Amino acid sequence: MIFHTLKGIIGWSSLSISKIDICKIKKIYYKKRLFCIFDRDHPYNLIIIYNEPTPTIGFAPGFDLFDGDCTFSIVESVSLTVNITKRYKTEIEVKNEIEEIQMKQNKLKLFLNKFESNINKLD
Repeated sequence: MIFHTLKGIIGWSSLSISKIDICKIKKIYYKKRLFCIFDRDHPYNLIIIYNEPTPTIGFAPGFDLFDGDCTFSIVESVSLTVNITKRYKTEIEVKNEIEEIQMKQNKLKLFLNKFESNINKLD
């Protein structure tokens, strides 16, 4: 009930998973792709902003305070959300995918509310 398997093909996202936890979805929407040069068969993008912490390592420029030279520092950071993108052939397919996810989220919300009310009755 808390997992959903995405049916679209992989887009440009950094996280390319197909089975997602619906509790980790922060935002979900779709749009028609502007540039379909290489893949014209799938003109619709599903974008999911997903709560999945990912560590990254990068370089940051800086100045040495003693002699004024330019330096580079290694910077570690954690991004709390990532974008998952999937591509679909028709607008109906992408809307159905969103509706399936929202139905599962609503069922889970009802289950949690029922569970919470049962716990409150015990108190």
